[in-house]
Amino acid sequence: MTTCFLEAFKPSRASAPFQILVTVLPRDDRLRLVYRLTGPLEQIVIPEPGPSVFQDELWTQTCFEIFIKPSGYKHYEEWNFSLSSAWAHYSFSSYRQRIDQAARQGPLEPIYIERSPDRCELSADVPRPLGELEIGLATVLLTKDGKKTYWALNHHSQKPDFHDARSFTAKLRT
Repeated sequence: MTTCFLEAFKPSRASAPFQILVTVLPRDDRLRLVYRLTGPLEQIVIPEPGPSVFQDELWTQTCFEIFIKPSGYKHYEEWNFSLSSAWAHYSFSSYRQRIDQAARQGPLEPIYIERSPDRCELSADVPRPLGELEIGLATVLLTKDGKKTYWALNHHSQKPDFHDARSFTAKLRT
């Protein structure tokens, strides 16, 4: 099990009142992801609940993300989860080199979402590659005034870049 707090990219007034905690739990052939966002949620654009379907470009709105890379390899996967229950899954052969996917593979279990005025929690299961894994965890928050804050385990570039393998610092041995 890995539990991490995410850091805001260039912390600002918009990011200050929020805290994001992510837990990754290895389970049989999957990883259980639990994202917990706390703070004044009324300041964030949170989409209405909907069906758990593939939706491209979730990173343009409030969403939770995980990047999974087998240690020693260049290829990696990206999963995005919206508080609407929409999801996206992408495979990359190397840094930002997306592999075209004809069939979209969704999460292994339904996405669970719990909300209160100052906390929301999203849980989802994704397939777990075998071997030692390097994991990047990230979140995008879209505020009601149209600003985005970017959160990750760490930031290594002059701009937010969740695909930077230097950010895949959570380690799991499966």
